[in-house]
Amino acid sequence: MSSGIRATPGGEAVQAGEAVQAGEAVQAGEAAPAVKAGEAGGPRGGRGGEVSAKGLAAGRVGLPATITMGVGAAGPAYSLAASLGIMAAVVGLKAPAMLIISFIPMLMVSTAFFSFARVDPDCGQAFSWATRGLGPHMGWILGYWGIAMVLVIGPSIANVVATYFYLLIGFESAAASTFWLTLGSVVLLVVVGALVAAGVELSVRTQYVLMALQVGSLIVFAAVTLIRPYLSHPAGRVGLSLDMFLPTHMSWSQIADGMLIGVFFYTGWDVATSLGEESKDSRRLPGKAAVLSTVVLVLIFTLSAAGAQSYHGSQFLVDNTGDVLSAVAGDALGSPWDKIVQLAVFTATTAAALGMIVFASRWTLSMASHRAFPAIFGRVAARYRTPFWAIVILVAVAVVIRIVMALVNDDLVYDLVPSIALLSTIEYAFAGFACVVYFRKWLGRSLRNFLLMGLLPALGGAVLMFVYIRSAIDYRDPANSYSGGWLGVGATFWLGVGATALGAVLMLVAWALKPDFFRRKPESWPGEGQPIPYQDETVV
Repeated sequence: MSSGIRATPGGEAVQAGEAVQAGEAVQAGEAAPAVKAGEAGGPRGGRGGEVSAKGLAAGRVGLPATITMGVGAAGPAYSLAASLGIMAAVVGLKAPAMLIISFIPMLMVSTAFFSFARVDPDCGQAFSWATRGLGPHMGWILGYWGIAMVLVIGPSIANVVATYFYLLIGFESAAASTFWLTLGSVVLLVVVGALVAAGVELSVRTQYVLMALQVGSLIVFAAVTLIRPYLSHPAGRVGLSLDMFLPTHMSWSQIADGMLIGVFFYTGWDVATSLGEESKDSRRLPGKAAVLSTVVLVLIFTLSAAGAQSYHGSQFLVDNTGDVLSAVAGDALGSPWDKIVQLAVFTATTAAALGMIVFASRWTLSMASHRAFPAIFGRVAARYRTPFWAIVILVAVAVVIRIVMALVNDDLVYDLVPSIALLSTIEYAFAGFACVVYFRKWLGRSLRNFLLMGLLPALGGAVLMFVYIRSAIDYRDPANSYSGGWLGVGATFWLGVGATALGAVLMLVAWALKPDFFRRKPESWPGEGQPIPYQDETVV
């Protein structure tokens, strides 16, 4: 078997020697070109077509589908339902302003994903890229942060799905029952895991339906809540004003905490780049989709938030933190039209759960392929071309976490929002820094390189690090956590900062168990068309 694989300007693997049969064991450091399903020695099952070196179905996902996956993973209606009340408690009527301000570092960091995806469309995205730019130790930690974020957010998403499902079918008592919410959460996680395991094309088709229902419902909600206050004058109405969209008369703590919650709103847009190996144009499409996903999200978030707070004011949102959209829709739309918004949140949370499982399963597949994670996470089902065992394990862990949360303190669900935001913030920040380091030799070659590979990723990362540090300090106070705290420290700090620090401890364990991966050295981009080390590793 030849290991002579060279990356072309298109980012494709080209055979330099004899052919390698699909399914043949490939050792670390060697490469396997994409092969046609159904050819001699090719993978069996599926609709045919190429597979990537890791065994994923290559060339299956186009630009609209990739953007849909990125936007869907962020779950716009879910983010609004779960977080708008929390943001209103921090910044009052400035929620639209904070969503715009939070969008700016997200857009900056998305240029790092755009630049990296052009040269290394690895399904492990930021894990692989941080490993290249910052070395294996930081790369492993960043990979852990991404996985931990999904495992923490999964129970929160599932809880919201169960709540809105019960509301939709008129089972209101179940929506207030810990037992029924936990049962519904577990069922949702299992069902979505099965959808993801059944193939990327089924996941995309499902996401199309969920996004159509969600966005259509939010358009109705935003239109009614923005216009009706001027017609019916509901109690507490404030109407639209320019001041809502400007971050003025705010303390630095308010800005930092508001931006942290804003990061949670946008978390998930980068799922678009996790589909790099399954995209039709792996060199350009995933990075472009990541940038466009953030733009779509800021429009949805800003209009919906402005409408929600215009109708009844910010205090109404604070008083209904657990169910903001339903509370506003109940008054603004009335029955039975308020079910439209409940449908939006139900579909959004289901879409977010689907996107997060796609994201985490691809990350663990990549980590296993690079010899940084147990090999079982890298085993791809030949029929569906998905990392089956990674999905099973991730769903099982998320189910256990949800059950434990219900037994310990169900209010922890609300503290998960800022905790997840802390993990997302530091992950995105280091992805930006890794871009600057990896492309450092090329920053002076053109203005485009300087902006997209250097200045914008660096500024985005710096802003997000400021937000992380300032918010972590604020959340040390138990008064800032819904479930209080332990040992005089807030629950949000323990969950968010504790999970961040745990990455370093687990990295040391992985170092002892997977020494080959940690022998890798930091890299710098060799230039267009030059071979990139470890680009086509597969699990033995």
